[in-house]
Amino acid sequence: MYNRIVSFIILIIVFSLFTSTPVFADRHKKEEPKKVDIFNLDHYKEPIPRNRQTFHDKIDKEQRRADVSDGVIDSQIVYDGDSIYTVVLTNAIIRDVDKMQIMIENLPSKGDAFMDNQNKIRYLRAVEEMLRNYNYNTKPDPIYYKKLVNNMRGFIIAHYQGTLSDFVKSHVSTQSIENCKSFLDSNPELRSYLYVEMGKKDPRMMIKRLHEFYKELFSCNIIASAARIMPGQIYNYASSTDMALRNSVRNCNDPLVQTIVQITDMSKAPLKAMPFLSDIFYKRRTIAEVDLIAANPDKYFKALVQLKINNDSLAGDTYSDELSYRALNKYVREMDDLHESPDKVRFKCIDSLSPEALYFIMVYGQDEIYTSSFVGSFHRMLDKMKPMTGEQLLEKVHYDKFRTFIRMCSGFNTLSAFLGTMNEERKTALMKNFVGNLGNGKDDDLEDAVDVADAYGSIRDTSLSDFLLQEVLNNYELSAKEKK
Repeated sequence: MYNRIVSFIILIIVFSLFTSTPVFADRHKKEEPKKVDIFNLDHYKEPIPRNRQTFHDKIDKEQRRADVSDGVIDSQIVYDGDSIYTVVLTNAIIRDVDKMQIMIENLPSKGDAFMDNQNKIRYLRAVEEMLRNYNYNTKPDPIYYKKLVNNMRGFIIAHYQGTLSDFVKSHVSTQSIENCKSFLDSNPELRSYLYVEMGKKDPRMMIKRLHEFYKELFSCNIIASAARIMPGQIYNYASSTDMALRNSVRNCNDPLVQTIVQITDMSKAPLKAMPFLSDIFYKRRTIAEVDLIAANPDKYFKALVQLKINNDSLAGDTYSDELSYRALNKYVREMDDLHESPDKVRFKCIDSLSPEALYFIMVYGQDEIYTSSFVGSFHRMLDKMKPMTGEQLLEKVHYDKFRTFIRMCSGFNTLSAFLGTMNEERKTALMKNFVGNLGNGKDDDLEDAVDVADAYGSIRDTSLSDFLLQEVLNNYELSAKEKK
């Protein structure tokens, strides 16, 4: 009997080895436990230890400061009367941070209790610092802080999982620059990567933060990137009394940066010489030759106009700034001051100038130019540009401030004369361009839109004004479709 029982058991075992489902498995089958998303729990799995409660209290204190900023403690941060931004900011600073605190405490141990505790304290301090900086900001951008809080969460998870490198390389952003201090101090290579890549991506923003990293070896990379689009800022640092920023620029061995330093040190009028950075850098002119040109106001202005026509981008905005200053101070104010004098006397200062130069005098002197000064300059431009058409003139000046020019022509009743230099096809194309692509500029740049609105209000030709209105409507409908 015993042998039969043993044989039966062996038979069952052997049979189970050749089947996918164990015998009697259905009677004892257990459900597999559901996987828990440790990063998205909405409750604390364990009470917060006393040694970390203080850090949570500091976060809560900063949240209360943010909450009371609108005058009421109600777990809501009212933003400038905007209900949507109020929700965005409230969710980011209060609700999302609350969830982050829970996430930090729920992170499973990695086997070293001391390091687990230290890392959680690191995370909590980082969150507190983020909130403290928010409370110092008098004009917080809700969308920016939503991204900043999400970025902080990503940093914490990446640090915990040991994937910081992947996270940073896929999140090169202003938010990462803000949040990286708590996570990359011990990883200089990754920090250098982030700063250098951000310097390429947004050199304008990064060069203004030079004081944060001027001691770092990678600072020269960022200075060099900025020099190609903001040479004026590099000049300001090179001539600054702030020795830290001054030396950081002067110690950068990038050839373009060193050319700016040479202009700063060697030119008799470095601010006047800076627009000719490209000529000096490529050795088309020496600094001494540029100084000779700068010493003669008419030659200098004509040279600036030629730079503008050449569309030299290496000098950044420096030649536009100088062109604007010279147009206003050298020509517009002189014509305005002589408004009671005969035209031969009044407009003598512009007699030798090209039509392109006259164009720039009008658009860059827009804030102060008298009606009679504009009209006199306009008709002289029209005479000198023949047989060139208005469209060809605008092409030569690369359509720089052309909406301003159209608006001024409309306001000073010279638009018909300017459009009359073109055939119907070209005229229609120009006016379509005038009201088109207004949404492609910078977010904070409303100048073009204002120019279009002002011009529309001044146009006396009803067929032209009807055409422009229809074009504006067409562009609006197209923009609305693209956003869907």
